[in-house]
Amino acid sequence: MRGHAATALPDLNQTELSRLERIKAVEAARVAPEADKQRRAPRREQTADLVERGRSRSGGRAIVASNARRYCCPMRLPWDDDDLKGVTAGDVLRDPKQYEGRTMADPH
Repeated sequence: MRGHAATALPDLNQTELSRLERIKAVEAARVAPEADKQRRAPRREQTADLVERGRSRSGGRAIVASNARRYCCPMRLPWDDDDLKGVTAGDVLRDPKQYEGRTMADPH
């Protein structure tokens, strides 16, 4: 529809905000098991590949963890919260739950 101006929606009131937060919490809990499974999938696949090539499972896990630290961990992330200054990608990979819900700065 051409020529129609965008209509701004009013801000949510406190009751609506509370309801939204409850909905978000319920949905986060509902999808958490699958989300965790999907986050771990690449490491499991890489470990399985190494096991197929003759490594032990524990050895494969150690290699995958070492590679993750070496290749992506030193990068500092652009957080928009000063108390996270200096947190690296590796920190997030080691304890992703600690950073859930935190936001990054817009790089542009």
